[in-house]
Amino acid sequence: MKRLLKRGCLVILVLGIAYISIITIKMVQISHHAPEANANSMIILGAKLNGDQLSLALKNRMDVALTYLKSNPSTQVIVSGGQGSDELTSEAAAMKNYLIKNQIDVSRIQTEALSTSTFENIKFSRKLIQGEKIILVSNDFHVLRAKMIAKNQGLIVDTLAAPTPKSVRIQLYGREYIALIKSFLLDR
Repeated sequence: MKRLLKRGCLVILVLGIAYISIITIKMVQISHHAPEANANSMIILGAKLNGDQLSLALKNRMDVALTYLKSNPSTQVIVSGGQGSDELTSEAAAMKNYLIKNQIDVSRIQTEALSTSTFENIKFSRKLIQGEKIILVSNDFHVLRAKMIAKNQGLIVDTLAAPTPKSVRIQLYGREYIALIKSFLLDR
């Protein structure tokens, strides 16, 4: 009986290590992908605010999006994110303000301020998308799942990954391994 239990634990351990290894490789591959130029629409997925200020993870998303938007002036942008209980404004409003402060014309920006999850970010932003060439912007740990959720909702998207801050990298990657399983099973 003990022997069977040990073997079962070993199998679970090996499967867990294999899962984490495969997902990590996929995360790295997708995060190093450069999107095509001249997308019709870009969706920047929200992330935590500190009061009404962008967290470092969200600022990184905004900065890579800004670089793309400045090089591709015809791309429309959707900023997507609701307001958490500890946030003073919606993530979408804070992101819109950041884009405007960084010389992105307000006519290019649409807001989706009701979502509370990646699934909802994409579902609610979908109504605002213009054209078929779509880019999703998130952090490197998150773009794999975001792309999977978009695909499950019938969208074909390209991705643009921002670096994850070192101070939260282990925590966010660790959480993402579980979130991927949840999204695979439930986010349809």
